[in-house]
Amino acid sequence: MLILAFDTTSEAGGVGVFRDHECLAQIANDGPANCYSVSLFSMVDRAFAEARARHGVPERGLADMQLIAVTSGPGSFTGIRIGLAAALGWAKAFDLPVRAVSVLKALVDAARIQTEWAVPILDARRGEIFVGIVQKATQTRDGCHEPPLQKEHGWILRPAELAPFLSRRLPQGAGTTCVVREHDRTALALRETLSSAFQWQAVAGTLVEAVARLGLQDYRTGKPQPAGSLDAYYIRRPDAKLPTSNTNRNSELEFQAAMHIRKAQEDDLEAIMRIQGKAPKAAQWTVADYANLISDPLGLVLIAELASTSPPTLAGFAAFHYVMDEAELRNMAVDPAHQRQGVGRELVAEGRRRLLELAVRRIFLEVRASNSVAQRLYFSAGFRLRSRRRDYYRDPPEDALILALELTPAREASAPNRNP
Repeated sequence: MLILAFDTTSEAGGVGVFRDHECLAQIANDGPANCYSVSLFSMVDRAFAEARARHGVPERGLADMQLIAVTSGPGSFTGIRIGLAAALGWAKAFDLPVRAVSVLKALVDAARIQTEWAVPILDARRGEIFVGIVQKATQTRDGCHEPPLQKEHGWILRPAELAPFLSRRLPQGAGTTCVVREHDRTALALRETLSSAFQWQAVAGTLVEAVARLGLQDYRTGKPQPAGSLDAYYIRRPDAKLPTSNTNRNSELEFQAAMHIRKAQEDDLEAIMRIQGKAPKAAQWTVADYANLISDPLGLVLIAELASTSPPTLAGFAAFHYVMDEAELRNMAVDPAHQRQGVGRELVAEGRRRLLELAVRRIFLEVRASNSVAQRLYFSAGFRLRSRRRDYYRDPPEDALILALELTPAREASAPNRNP
């Protein structure tokens, strides 16, 4: 299988062309991470030219590829967006499957660690680091390595917080290797802060071989991944925020800065049900309802979690479903302890942004006529009243208001990104 793999998450990125696990060509980036809008396409052309000259790869370039593997982060905000956008565009234009690979998993795979646990560490700037916890890959009977299992979501920490954090998170006495990029001086300097029980390994060069390997392994599992479902993995939320009239604006912004919105996984079902139980005006779904929507290629379940807590605390969720160019916000709830802090507004904004990328042009929802709090949220997000359904709800009987939000690329491009 011919694979185009690339990493645009840092200045140490690059492009590679592979035939299964054989590297046919590899081009390393030689510029900053915010210039991939130009350099990525040049590197792809050079990689194809090298693969043709050295290994006789057909001359049609992307048209001859059979899989695209791309890093989804964490890393450079601009680099991630360019890489995923290119992968999505090429996948659609050439009808190619695409697989997104976490940089944390690629780091661990490239390191070929000998311990059971790995701690990939990245410089998060601003005097902070980004840390993951990954379990070692296992080897199959045919000698291939299974993809490393990411046991936890990533955390942003101060360097002084790393040692106590790992002592709480890792099994006592577990063999652990800290994995860093060779060019990452901030991460390398942390070696002096941890005990000698931790092993260290620095990965040199690009990660494209590991990206190709993990992308191929994921593809061979047979699990579908629609191109539109690729999910970016950002280190932190952007600084840009929409203005708010809340008198506690500063505290709300501080709260939102510690909040991370991501796609829900099956591990989140228990927390989702717990929040739903605290929200009597939300639709009372079963665990199976959420599980089915999470696994549905046309479903989008987002959760807002507080990454500053250990473990991260779920603050709210929103459940969407889309068909063609129309979507429905089917359910949403925010933990009462975190209401009036912008959680609902951020969930709606993130859902709007992701659905627009999936070519959705309008979002519908139903809300009880008496639920004035939810209505204020939806109207402030741009929803407009479409119609009223008499006695739509039961227990108790009540009218439903049908609201709609029209999405256009021009409208969304002019609005600040609340959580890219």
